[in-house]
Amino acid sequence: MTKRKPFEEVYPIKDTYKRFDSRNTSFAQSRRRRQSEGLGYADDAGKVERMNKGIPGFSIVDYAFKDAAETYTGRGMNTGYYSWTSLGVATKPEGVPRWEVSPEEASKVVKKAAKF
Repeated sequence: MTKRKPFEEVYPIKDTYKRFDSRNTSFAQSRRRRQSEGLGYADDAGKVERMNKGIPGFSIVDYAFKDAAETYTGRGMNTGYYSWTSLGVATKPEGVPRWEVSPEEASKVVKKAAKF
């Protein structure tokens, strides 16, 4: 039998490495944690607060990407791609300013969405 190498030898980790804090993105919020923090992730008041603070990963564009990505996730009746009722239109929470950027910046976001 060959001797097994230690994990640290197979997968070296830099000393400067810091684990990514999943609270810093709109995609990786645990449902239980969201509910326990008071202002929930899906709660409009929580959205408005995070958007207005300018927290990276919680912009109006980040929420739009998240909502679009989750369109298909349901596997039950009348969910996601199998929905027979309208999915509705995107709505901006009250208190969040309209997303206004240059045509060049908007083009970058559209290209990113197309690749996504």
